[in-house]
Amino acid sequence: MPFHIPLDRTSLISLQDQIYAYLTRLIEQGHLVAGSRLPSINQLAQGWSVSRNTVILVLSRAVDEGYLETQPARGTFVHRSPPRPLKEAPRPSRDTASSSPNDLVFFNAPPVILPEDHGPPVSFDHTDDYPVFRQQSWRRITQQVLLRNGGLGGQFQPNRGMVALRQALAQWIQVHFGLRADHEQILITSGLQQAHAIIGQLLISAGDRVVVESPCYEGKPILYHKVGAVVVPVPVDRQGIDPNGLPAGPVRLLCVNPGSQLPTAVTMDLARRRAVSSWLAANGAWLVEETMYDMLRLDGPDLPVLSNLVAADRAIFAGVLAPVLGAGVALGFMVMPPALVDGAIQVKLGMDSGQSWLDQTVLTRFIVSGELDAYLRRKRTLHRARRDALMHHVGQHLPTFTPLGYGCDRASPIFCRPGRRTPRCWRRRRSGWELALWPGWHHPPASHKLFPRNGPCSSTMPRPQRV
Repeated sequence: MPFHIPLDRTSLISLQDQIYAYLTRLIEQGHLVAGSRLPSINQLAQGWSVSRNTVILVLSRAVDEGYLETQPARGTFVHRSPPRPLKEAPRPSRDTASSSPNDLVFFNAPPVILPEDHGPPVSFDHTDDYPVFRQQSWRRITQQVLLRNGGLGGQFQPNRGMVALRQALAQWIQVHFGLRADHEQILITSGLQQAHAIIGQLLISAGDRVVVESPCYEGKPILYHKVGAVVVPVPVDRQGIDPNGLPAGPVRLLCVNPGSQLPTAVTMDLARRRAVSSWLAANGAWLVEETMYDMLRLDGPDLPVLSNLVAADRAIFAGVLAPVLGAGVALGFMVMPPALVDGAIQVKLGMDSGQSWLDQTVLTRFIVSGELDAYLRRKRTLHRARRDALMHHVGQHLPTFTPLGYGCDRASPIFCRPGRRTPRCWRRRRSGWELALWPGWHHPPASHKLFPRNGPCSSTMPRPQRV
Protein backbone atom coordinates (compact mmCIF):
# COMPACT_ATOMS: atom_id res chain seq x y z
CA MET A 1 0.00 0.00 0.00
CA PRO A 2 1.22 3.56 -0.70
CA PHE A 3 2.47 5.66 2.19
CA HIS A 4 0.04 8.22 3.52
CA ILE A 5 0.33 11.84 2.36
CA PRO A 6 -2.02 14.38 3.95
CA LEU A 7 -3.66 16.49 1.25
CA ASP A 8 -5.58 19.72 1.72
CA ARG A 9 -8.07 19.80 -1.13
CA THR A 10 -9.20 23.31 -0.21
CA SER A 11 -5.71 24.79 -0.42
CA LEU A 12 -4.61 27.14 -3.19
CA ILE A 13 -1.53 24.91 -3.55
CA SER A 14 -2.15 22.26 -6.21
CA LEU A 15 -2.37 18.59 -5.23
CA GLN A 16 0.64 17.92 -7.42
CA ASP A 17 2.78 20.45 -5.52
CA GLN A 18 1.55 19.17 -2.15
CA ILE A 19 2.42 15.56 -3.02
CA TYR A 20 5.80 16.53 -4.43
CA ALA A 21 6.75 18.60 -1.38
CA TYR A 22 5.73 15.86 1.07
CA LEU A 23 7.36 13.08 -0.97
CA THR A 24 10.71 14.89 -1.25
CA ARG A 25 10.64 15.77 2.44
CA LEU A 26 10.17 12.07 3.32
CA ILE A 27 13.19 11.24 1.16
CA GLU A 28 15.40 14.01 2.57
CA GLN A 29 14.55 13.06 6.14
CA GLY A 30 15.28 9.37 5.49
CA HIS A 31 11.75 8.08 6.03
CA LEU A 32 11.92 6.68 2.50
CA VAL A 33 15.23 4.83 2.39
CA ALA A 34 17.57 5.18 -0.58
CA GLY A 35 17.05 2.28 -2.96
CA SER A 36 13.56 1.41 -1.68
CA ARG A 37 10.91 0.68 -4.27
CA LEU A 38 7.76 2.79 -4.61
CA PRO A 39 4.32 1.27 -5.26
CA SER A 40 2.99 1.33 -8.83
CA ILE A 41 1.39 4.42 -10.35
CA ASN A 42 -2.06 2.86 -10.07
CA GLN A 43 -1.54 2.00 -6.41
CA LEU A 44 -0.30 5.51 -5.62
CA ALA A 45 -3.19 7.14 -7.50
CA GLN A 46 -5.71 4.97 -5.68
CA GLY A 47 -4.11 5.43 -2.26
CA TRP A 48 -3.88 9.23 -2.59
CA SER A 49 -7.24 9.56 -4.39
CA VAL A 50 -5.76 11.50 -7.27
CA SER A 51 -5.54 10.90 -11.00
CA ARG A 52 -2.84 8.85 -12.68
CA ASN A 53 -1.65 11.97 -14.52
CA THR A 54 -1.04 13.74 -11.21
CA VAL A 55 1.08 10.84 -9.97
CA ILE A 56 2.99 10.64 -13.26
CA LEU A 57 3.80 14.35 -13.18
CA VAL A 58 4.98 14.15 -9.54
CA LEU A 59 7.20 11.13 -10.20
CA SER A 60 8.61 12.64 -13.40
CA ARG A 61 9.57 15.82 -11.56
CA ALA A 62 11.12 13.84 -8.70
CA VAL A 63 13.17 11.84 -11.23
CA ASP A 64 14.32 15.02 -13.00
CA GLU A 65 15.50 16.51 -9.71
CA GLY A 66 17.30 13.37 -8.54
CA TYR A 67 14.99 12.16 -5.76
CA LEU A 68 13.82 9.07 -7.63
CA GLU A 69 15.19 6.85 -10.37
CA THR A 70 13.46 4.34 -12.62
CA GLN A 71 14.72 0.93 -13.59
CA PRO A 72 13.28 -0.64 -16.76
CA ALA A 73 10.82 -3.49 -16.08
CA ARG A 74 11.39 -3.10 -12.32
CA GLY A 75 9.71 0.15 -11.26
CA THR A 76 10.49 3.43 -9.53
CA PHE A 77 12.96 3.62 -6.65
CA VAL A 78 14.27 6.21 -4.23
CA HIS A 79 17.55 7.41 -5.72
CA ARG A 80 20.71 5.83 -4.34
CA SER A 81 22.12 9.32 -3.70
CA PRO A 82 19.20 11.76 -3.37
CA PRO A 83 19.65 15.50 -2.80
CA ARG A 84 20.69 16.43 0.70
CA PRO A 85 18.29 18.26 2.99
CA LEU A 86 19.04 21.96 3.27
CA LYS A 87 20.77 22.43 6.58
CA GLU A 88 23.79 24.14 8.01
CA ALA A 89 27.12 22.44 7.54
CA PRO A 90 28.94 21.21 10.64
CA ARG A 91 31.68 23.20 12.36
CA PRO A 92 34.22 20.59 13.48
CA SER A 93 37.14 21.24 15.78
CA ARG A 94 40.34 22.69 14.43
CA ASP A 95 42.50 19.65 15.12
CA THR A 96 45.42 19.47 12.79
CA ALA A 97 46.19 16.58 10.51
CA SER A 98 48.32 15.96 7.48
CA SER A 99 48.33 13.62 4.55
CA SER A 100 50.98 12.69 2.06
CA PRO A 101 50.92 14.30 -1.38
CA ASN A 102 50.39 12.35 -4.58
CA ASP A 103 52.13 13.37 -7.79
CA LEU A 104 49.88 14.43 -10.64
CA VAL A 105 50.59 14.26 -14.35
CA PHE A 106 48.36 16.69 -16.21
CA PHE A 107 46.34 15.74 -19.23
CA ASN A 108 46.40 18.36 -21.97
CA ALA A 109 44.12 18.55 -24.99
CA PRO A 110 42.80 20.96 -27.62
CA PRO A 111 39.05 21.46 -27.93
CA VAL A 112 37.11 18.57 -29.43
CA ILE A 113 35.35 19.44 -32.70
CA LEU A 114 32.91 16.85 -34.00
CA PRO A 115 29.99 16.98 -36.46
CA GLU A 116 26.76 18.48 -35.18
CA ASP A 117 25.00 15.12 -35.01
CA HIS A 118 27.30 14.05 -32.19
CA GLY A 119 25.36 16.09 -29.66
CA PRO A 120 26.31 18.91 -27.30
CA PRO A 121 29.80 19.13 -25.80
CA VAL A 122 30.73 18.26 -22.26
CA SER A 123 34.05 19.94 -21.58
CA PHE A 124 36.18 21.07 -18.67
CA ASP A 125 35.79 24.77 -19.40
CA HIS A 126 32.71 26.94 -18.74
CA THR A 127 30.79 25.53 -21.73
CA ASP A 128 27.33 24.51 -20.61
CA ASP A 129 24.56 23.10 -22.79
CA TYR A 130 22.09 23.33 -19.87
CA PRO A 131 22.34 27.01 -18.87
CA VAL A 132 19.75 28.65 -16.69
CA PHE A 133 18.60 30.77 -19.64
CA ARG A 134 16.95 27.68 -21.11
CA GLN A 135 14.77 27.26 -18.04
CA GLN A 136 11.15 28.25 -18.44
CA SER A 137 11.11 29.56 -14.87
CA TRP A 138 14.04 31.92 -15.56
CA ARG A 139 12.36 33.26 -18.72
CA ARG A 140 9.05 33.66 -16.91
CA ILE A 141 10.63 35.63 -14.07
CA THR A 142 12.54 37.78 -16.57
CA GLN A 143 9.33 38.65 -18.41
CA GLN A 144 7.55 39.47 -15.16
CA VAL A 145 10.37 41.74 -14.03
CA LEU A 146 10.44 43.61 -17.34
CA LEU A 147 6.66 44.07 -17.35
CA ARG A 148 6.28 45.15 -13.73
CA ASN A 149 9.58 46.76 -12.81
CA GLY A 150 11.04 47.88 -16.13
CA GLY A 151 11.23 51.48 -14.91
CA LEU A 152 13.94 50.58 -12.43
CA GLY A 153 16.20 49.69 -15.34
CA GLY A 154 16.77 53.38 -15.96
CA GLN A 155 18.13 53.96 -12.47
CA PHE A 156 21.64 53.35 -11.20
CA GLN A 157 21.75 50.64 -8.56
CA PRO A 158 24.06 50.46 -5.50
CA ASN A 159 27.63 49.70 -6.50
CA ARG A 160 27.84 47.08 -3.76
CA GLY A 161 24.82 45.24 -5.21
CA MET A 162 21.06 45.40 -4.77
CA VAL A 163 19.92 44.96 -1.19
CA ALA A 164 17.33 42.28 -2.06
CA LEU A 165 19.94 40.14 -3.82
CA ARG A 166 22.42 40.47 -0.96
CA GLN A 167 19.74 39.45 1.53
CA ALA A 168 18.74 36.45 -0.58
CA LEU A 169 22.36 35.39 -1.01
CA ALA A 170 23.10 35.74 2.71
CA GLN A 171 20.33 33.26 3.50
CA TRP A 172 21.21 30.93 0.60
CA ILE A 173 24.91 30.86 1.55
CA GLN A 174 24.05 30.03 5.17
CA VAL A 175 21.75 27.19 4.12
CA HIS A 176 24.08 25.66 1.53
CA PHE A 177 27.50 26.35 3.03
CA GLY A 178 26.77 26.79 6.73
CA LEU A 179 28.48 30.20 6.61
CA ARG A 180 26.70 32.86 8.67
CA ALA A 181 26.89 36.33 7.18
CA ASP A 182 24.85 39.50 7.27
CA HIS A 183 23.84 40.97 3.92
CA GLU A 184 25.89 44.06 4.82
CA GLN A 185 29.01 41.88 4.56
CA ILE A 186 28.21 40.87 0.96
CA LEU A 187 29.48 42.64 -2.13
CA ILE A 188 28.11 41.70 -5.58
CA THR A 189 30.84 41.36 -8.22
CA SER A 190 31.13 40.34 -11.85
CA GLY A 191 33.03 37.20 -10.84
CA LEU A 192 36.08 35.85 -9.06
CA GLN A 193 38.58 37.83 -11.09
CA GLN A 194 37.02 41.10 -9.96
CA ALA A 195 36.95 39.78 -6.41
CA HIS A 196 40.71 39.13 -6.57
CA ALA A 197 41.28 42.54 -8.14
CA ILE A 198 39.49 44.17 -5.21
CA ILE A 199 41.40 42.06 -2.68
CA GLY A 200 44.71 42.83 -4.40
CA GLN A 201 44.21 46.58 -4.13
CA LEU A 202 42.73 46.39 -0.63
CA LEU A 203 45.13 44.05 1.16
CA ILE A 204 48.33 43.65 -0.85
CA SER A 205 51.42 45.84 -0.71
CA ALA A 206 54.55 45.48 -2.80
CA GLY A 207 56.59 42.48 -1.67
CA ASP A 208 53.76 40.71 0.18
CA ARG A 209 53.72 36.97 -0.35
CA VAL A 210 50.53 35.46 -1.79
CA VAL A 211 50.12 31.67 -1.83
CA VAL A 212 48.15 30.13 -4.71
CA GLU A 213 47.42 26.55 -5.73
CA SER A 214 49.52 25.01 -8.48
CA PRO A 215 48.07 24.60 -11.01
CA CYS A 216 45.34 27.23 -10.87
CA TYR A 217 43.50 29.64 -13.15
CA GLU A 218 46.36 31.58 -14.71
CA GLY A 219 44.70 34.98 -14.46
CA LYS A 220 44.77 34.91 -10.67
CA PRO A 221 48.55 34.90 -10.09
CA ILE A 222 48.99 37.34 -12.99
CA LEU A 223 46.71 39.77 -11.18
CA TYR A 224 48.59 39.51 -7.89
CA HIS A 225 51.90 39.96 -9.71
CA LYS A 226 50.59 43.23 -11.11
CA VAL A 227 49.88 44.64 -7.64
CA GLY A 228 53.43 43.85 -6.56
CA ALA A 229 52.92 40.58 -4.70
CA VAL A 230 55.39 37.72 -4.62
CA VAL A 231 53.31 34.76 -5.77
CA VAL A 232 54.18 31.42 -4.13
CA PRO A 233 52.66 28.39 -5.92
CA VAL A 234 52.00 25.31 -3.77
CA PRO A 235 51.30 21.92 -5.42
CA VAL A 236 47.87 20.30 -5.39
CA ASP A 237 47.45 16.54 -5.08
CA ARG A 238 44.47 14.22 -4.71
CA GLN A 239 43.42 15.74 -1.37
CA GLY A 240 43.86 19.35 -2.43
CA ILE A 241 46.65 21.79 -1.63
CA ASP A 242 49.56 20.12 0.16
CA PRO A 243 49.98 21.59 3.69
CA ASN A 244 53.59 20.38 3.72
CA GLY A 245 54.29 22.73 0.82
CA LEU A 246 52.94 25.84 2.56
CA PRO A 247 55.81 28.27 3.18
CA ALA A 248 57.13 29.30 6.56
CA GLY A 249 57.51 32.91 7.55
CA PRO A 250 55.25 35.88 6.85
CA VAL A 251 52.52 35.34 4.27
CA ARG A 252 49.84 37.92 3.54
CA LEU A 253 47.26 35.85 1.71
CA LEU A 254 46.28 32.26 0.84
CA CYS A 255 43.96 31.74 -2.17
CA VAL A 256 42.40 28.30 -2.23
CA ASN A 257 39.41 26.51 -3.74
CA PRO A 258 38.79 23.55 -1.41
CA GLY A 259 35.40 22.49 -2.80
CA SER A 260 36.39 21.78 -6.42
CA GLN A 261 39.87 22.99 -7.28
CA LEU A 262 40.40 24.43 -10.75
CA PRO A 263 41.59 22.74 -12.95
CA THR A 264 42.02 19.41 -11.12
CA ALA A 265 38.46 19.38 -9.63
CA VAL A 266 39.75 17.63 -6.49
CA THR A 267 38.01 18.29 -3.17
CA MET A 268 40.14 19.10 -0.13
CA ASP A 269 39.46 16.52 2.56
CA LEU A 270 38.68 17.38 6.18
CA ALA A 271 42.19 16.60 7.44
CA ARG A 272 43.69 19.01 4.92
CA ARG A 273 41.18 21.71 5.83
CA ARG A 274 42.16 21.44 9.49
CA ALA A 275 45.85 21.51 8.65
CA VAL A 276 45.44 24.57 6.42
CA SER A 277 43.38 26.37 9.08
CA SER A 278 46.13 25.74 11.64
CA TRP A 279 48.76 27.07 9.24
CA LEU A 280 46.67 30.21 8.65
CA ALA A 281 46.32 30.81 12.38
CA ALA A 282 50.05 30.30 12.97
CA ASN A 283 51.06 32.71 10.18
CA GLY A 284 48.32 35.30 10.64
CA ALA A 285 47.56 35.13 6.91
CA TRP A 286 44.32 36.12 5.24
CA LEU A 287 42.20 33.39 3.65
CA VAL A 288 40.46 33.86 0.32
CA GLU A 289 38.21 30.83 -0.18
CA GLU A 290 36.72 30.39 -3.64
CA THR A 291 33.53 28.55 -4.56
CA MET A 292 32.24 27.78 -8.02
CA TYR A 293 31.70 24.22 -9.26
CA ASP A 294 31.21 22.89 -5.73
CA MET A 295 27.89 24.76 -5.59
CA LEU A 296 26.53 21.68 -7.35
CA ARG A 297 27.94 18.59 -5.68
CA LEU A 298 27.04 15.34 -7.42
CA ASP A 299 27.89 13.11 -4.46
CA GLY A 300 30.37 12.76 -1.63
CA PRO A 301 30.31 13.85 2.01
CA ASP A 302 29.31 17.27 3.30
CA LEU A 303 32.40 19.15 4.44
CA PRO A 304 32.60 22.44 6.34
CA VAL A 305 33.79 25.44 4.35
CA LEU A 306 37.32 26.43 5.26
CA SER A 307 36.10 29.88 6.27
CA ASN A 308 34.27 28.29 9.21
CA LEU A 309 37.53 26.83 10.52
CA VAL A 310 39.50 30.07 10.70
CA ALA A 311 39.08 33.41 12.45
CA ALA A 312 36.08 35.19 10.95
CA ASP A 313 37.92 38.50 10.75
CA ARG A 314 40.64 36.98 8.51
CA ALA A 315 38.49 35.13 5.94
CA ILE A 316 36.95 36.20 2.63
CA PHE A 317 34.49 33.84 0.94
CA ALA A 318 34.15 34.59 -2.79
CA GLY A 319 32.02 32.86 -5.38
CA VAL A 320 31.02 33.05 -9.03
CA LEU A 321 27.75 31.74 -10.47
CA ALA A 322 28.68 31.37 -14.14
CA PRO A 323 30.12 27.83 -13.89
CA VAL A 324 26.85 26.34 -12.62
CA LEU A 325 24.26 28.71 -14.14
CA GLY A 326 25.91 29.41 -17.48
CA ALA A 327 28.68 31.73 -18.60
CA GLY A 328 26.16 34.45 -19.42
CA VAL A 329 25.41 35.01 -15.72
CA ALA A 330 28.19 37.48 -15.00
CA LEU A 331 27.53 37.71 -11.29
CA GLY A 332 29.58 36.76 -8.26
CA PHE A 333 29.76 37.64 -4.59
CA MET A 334 32.18 38.30 -1.76
CA VAL A 335 31.48 37.70 1.94
CA MET A 336 33.91 39.87 3.89
CA PRO A 337 34.64 40.81 7.49
CA PRO A 338 32.78 44.03 8.39
CA ALA A 339 36.06 45.94 8.73
CA LEU A 340 36.83 45.45 5.03
CA VAL A 341 33.45 46.33 3.54
CA ASP A 342 33.81 50.11 3.21
CA GLY A 343 37.29 49.82 1.74
CA ALA A 344 36.14 47.16 -0.75
CA ILE A 345 33.26 49.40 -1.88
CA GLN A 346 35.67 52.28 -2.49
CA VAL A 347 37.98 50.03 -4.54
CA LYS A 348 35.06 48.69 -6.58
CA LEU A 349 33.87 52.25 -7.34
CA GLY A 350 37.05 52.64 -9.35
CA MET A 351 36.20 49.58 -11.45
CA ASP A 352 32.53 49.85 -12.41
CA SER A 353 29.16 51.38 -11.58
CA GLY A 354 27.61 48.13 -10.41
CA GLN A 355 26.21 45.02 -12.05
CA SER A 356 23.19 44.62 -14.32
CA TRP A 357 19.91 45.58 -12.66
CA LEU A 358 17.97 42.97 -14.64
CA ASP A 359 20.31 40.07 -13.85
CA GLN A 360 20.35 40.96 -10.16
CA THR A 361 16.57 41.26 -9.92
CA VAL A 362 15.88 38.03 -11.79
CA LEU A 363 18.47 36.11 -9.77
CA THR A 364 16.95 37.44 -6.53
CA ARG A 365 13.51 36.12 -7.44
CA PHE A 366 15.02 32.89 -8.75
CA ILE A 367 16.62 32.28 -5.35
CA VAL A 368 13.70 33.38 -3.18
CA SER A 369 11.13 31.35 -5.14
CA GLY A 370 13.14 28.14 -4.71
CA GLU A 371 13.63 27.82 -8.48
CA LEU A 372 17.42 28.00 -8.12
CA ASP A 373 17.52 24.92 -5.90
CA ALA A 374 15.10 23.08 -8.20
CA TYR A 375 17.28 23.94 -11.22
CA LEU A 376 20.41 22.73 -9.44
CA ARG A 377 18.70 19.43 -8.57
CA ARG A 378 17.71 18.88 -12.21
CA LYS A 379 21.18 19.76 -13.42
CA ARG A 380 22.70 17.49 -10.80
CA THR A 381 20.73 14.54 -12.15
CA LEU A 382 21.78 15.23 -15.74
CA HIS A 383 25.46 15.79 -14.99
CA ARG A 384 25.69 12.77 -12.70
CA ALA A 385 24.36 10.58 -15.52
CA ARG A 386 26.96 12.04 -17.87
CA ARG A 387 29.73 11.68 -15.31
CA ASP A 388 28.85 8.04 -14.64
CA ALA A 389 28.77 7.24 -18.35
CA LEU A 390 32.13 8.91 -18.90
CA MET A 391 33.75 7.15 -15.96
CA HIS A 392 32.31 3.79 -17.07
CA HIS A 393 33.84 4.01 -20.53
CA VAL A 394 37.13 5.46 -19.33
CA GLY A 395 37.50 2.65 -16.78
CA GLN A 396 36.55 0.01 -19.33
CA HIS A 397 38.62 1.15 -22.28
CA LEU A 398 41.36 3.38 -20.84
CA PRO A 399 42.62 1.57 -17.72
CA THR A 400 45.86 3.60 -17.68
CA PHE A 401 43.92 6.79 -17.01
CA THR A 402 43.04 7.93 -13.51
CA PRO A 403 39.95 10.10 -12.95
CA LEU A 404 40.12 12.83 -10.33
CA GLY A 405 37.63 15.12 -8.68
CA TYR A 406 34.39 13.64 -10.01
CA GLY A 407 32.21 14.59 -7.03
CA CYS A 408 31.28 18.07 -8.27
CA ASP A 409 29.62 19.63 -11.29
CA ARG A 410 32.48 19.33 -13.74
CA ALA A 411 33.50 16.61 -16.14
CA SER A 412 36.24 14.80 -14.30
CA PRO A 413 39.79 15.69 -15.30
CA ILE A 414 41.64 12.58 -16.44
CA PHE A 415 45.30 12.04 -15.70
CA CYS A 416 47.74 9.55 -17.15
CA ARG A 417 50.55 7.93 -15.19
CA PRO A 418 54.05 8.93 -16.34
CA GLY A 419 55.66 6.65 -18.86
CA ARG A 420 52.38 5.26 -20.18
CA ARG A 421 51.63 5.50 -23.88
CA THR A 422 48.32 7.08 -24.81
CA PRO A 423 46.50 6.80 -28.14
CA ARG A 424 46.63 9.77 -30.47
CA CYS A 425 42.89 9.65 -30.74
CA TRP A 426 40.44 7.39 -28.98
CA ARG A 427 36.79 7.05 -29.79
CA ARG A 428 34.22 4.62 -28.51
CA ARG A 429 30.59 4.25 -29.54
CA ARG A 430 28.23 2.18 -27.51
CA SER A 431 24.55 2.37 -26.60
CA GLY A 432 24.16 5.83 -28.08
CA TRP A 433 27.14 7.33 -26.22
CA GLU A 434 30.25 8.70 -27.83
CA LEU A 435 33.43 9.87 -26.17
CA ALA A 436 36.36 11.49 -27.93
CA LEU A 437 39.65 12.23 -26.18
CA TRP A 438 42.69 13.93 -27.67
CA PRO A 439 45.50 13.23 -25.18
CA GLY A 440 48.85 14.72 -24.33
CA TRP A 441 50.48 15.44 -21.00
CA HIS A 442 53.36 17.01 -19.14
CA HIS A 443 54.73 17.21 -15.61
CA PRO A 444 54.51 20.42 -13.59
CA PRO A 445 58.18 21.44 -13.38
CA ALA A 446 59.96 20.91 -10.09
CA SER A 447 60.77 24.64 -10.03
CA HIS A 448 57.01 25.37 -9.76
CA LYS A 449 57.15 27.51 -12.90
CA LEU A 450 53.98 29.53 -12.92
CA PHE A 451 51.24 29.31 -15.50
CA PRO A 452 51.94 25.97 -17.21
CA ARG A 453 49.47 25.48 -20.03
CA ASN A 454 47.41 22.69 -18.53
CA GLY A 455 44.58 22.62 -21.04
CA PRO A 456 41.39 20.78 -20.23
CA CYS A 457 40.60 17.34 -21.52
CA SER A 458 37.35 17.56 -23.46
CA SER A 459 34.82 14.91 -24.29
CA THR A 460 31.64 14.82 -26.28
CA MET A 461 28.52 12.83 -25.59
CA PRO A 462 24.84 13.27 -26.36
CA ARG A 463 22.30 14.32 -23.79
CA PRO A 464 21.25 11.31 -21.71
CA GLN A 465 17.71 10.15 -22.38
CA ARG A 466 15.32 10.74 -19.52
CA VAL A 467 15.06 7.61 -17.40
